[in-house]
Amino acid sequence: MLVSYVVTFYNKFEFISSLISSIETQEGNFEKQLIIADDCSEEAELAQLKDFVAGYDLFPIKIISSSQNTGPAQCFNRGLEAVDGGVVIAIDADDVFVPSATSYYLEQMQTHSADFIYGRG
Repeated sequence: MLVSYVVTFYNKFEFISSLISSIETQEGNFEKQLIIADDCSEEAELAQLKDFVAGYDLFPIKIISSSQNTGPAQCFNRGLEAVDGGVVIAIDADDVFVPSATSYYLEQMQTHSADFIYGRG
């Protein structure tokens, strides 16, 4: 199963390392991909982000850039368009997951035959 983490990003480079680390440490047997939907960040922020993920190889990371700031909802929708399938998990750029978060969400979806769940931190 593929789990796609979709992140809306706007000038939040300082948090990306922690976010990616928290995705790396997710427990369970599933493939991961990270979609970072950029909402027209400053050039320097976007360049830092691209440099940071360029050599990353533990799971695929896609950066979807926008030339216009459209707000988080439209930015998230652009990120969704880049998902390769499977389960989608939305997370903010400045958030992190505890190691059991994804496996818990997947378990709850299966237990309750749910197509959609949400959690609050």
